[in-house]
Amino acid sequence: MNRSFTPPKFRYPLNGSSKTFLAANLSLIEPGLAIFEDETGDAGRQYPTDIGVIDLLCKRANGELLVIELKKSRVSDVVVGQISRYLGWVKMHIANGKNVTGLILSHEADERLEYAVSSHPALSLRYFKLKLILVNKDEVDRIEPGI
Repeated sequence: MNRSFTPPKFRYPLNGSSKTFLAANLSLIEPGLAIFEDETGDAGRQYPTDIGVIDLLCKRANGELLVIELKKSRVSDVVVGQISRYLGWVKMHIANGKNVTGLILSHEADERLEYAVSSHPALSLRYFKLKLILVNKDEVDRIEPGI
């Protein structure tokens, strides 16, 4: 009897937990990436601005700034406009002449988003996948760390 099992796809909501995980694991995005901290001590996770809240505002190892937005819906034009506004705000209020770029993280392929991002040199798009592994108690210690 064939007992092959194909696990169903599951939906993972892009919420505060996703941002917390990414903020704690920025090296998965880029080595040397760190959460930005302004002169008042405000950290770049859920960074408030006059025009909205930036998901993650980060500082690269070379001092450049990176605005990261998690794409929460399938409306590509909205996220490109949103991150473009954030890039402009960061350039005008924080960057002091440093280069500012943006990264959109999406869990679903979106051809419209790819077209929109391709016309903006300061923007890039990456996709992520999450993996859930269920094990028995005796297998817990054999799981690869970081999974």
